[in-house]
Amino acid sequence: MATPRIKVLVKPLLPPLWGSWGRGFEAHVLTTKCIDKDVVYPCVFPTYIKGVLRRCAYLVLDHMARLGIADSKLFVKVFGPSAIEDKVRVSILDEPSCVSISVGKIVSEAEVRRILSTWPRPEDVNPVPIHSAVFIEPHVRLRDETWTAAEGALFTEEKVLSDLYVYFGIEFTCNLGSDELVKAVEMLLLSLVMTRYEPVARGSSAEVCIHVENVGSEEVESIVKLINSSTTWCRV
Repeated sequence: MATPRIKVLVKPLLPPLWGSWGRGFEAHVLTTKCIDKDVVYPCVFPTYIKGVLRRCAYLVLDHMARLGIADSKLFVKVFGPSAIEDKVRVSILDEPSCVSISVGKIVSEAEVRRILSTWPRPEDVNPVPIHSAVFIEPHVRLRDETWTAAEGALFTEEKVLSDLYVYFGIEFTCNLGSDELVKAVEMLLLSLVMTRYEPVARGSSAEVCIHVENVGSEEVESIVKLINSSTTWCRV
């Protein structure tokens, strides 16, 4: 059987900032960078994407359980065990998850048109070079008491331009029964829907366009059509 895949285009609604340093868990100086064929470009690590999907799925897990789509058992099977979420605590934390996520590549509108025509593998698309994709935004921290600038509180953030997109793929890496696979795909699709209302990066939610391969399900097709029809740029 061919490997089930979900390919995802994400358009941040505001200039996003990705990373894993400073100010909690997010970057304040440098956006994460990758190298592809000697091109340095801003990217989103698979662990970051998985964390976003996990958080969004967890937010609607109770609703999915009531609809018979997914429960805590499937949640753990797809994303792996965790000691964080209250509803899905498990005693073993080293069991691998069922999904493998590619690096999220920052791509231009021209590349998006090609993606929407053929939905290539994420590793085959051309990312935007770092010098064309980011800008430096200055900030100053204010004193809470006086609302005046705090001494030594000037800092900058390196953000990705909001007219760019992120492209990544999701593959299932474990054996699931046909019914369980359909429910797992539905859970991930509904998680992606939530990115319209939850941040995919600090300060920005997003619109998504989705392509599913090797999953023969009318329910999945209906969800994909509903998501894509609500995204105005999601067409060739």
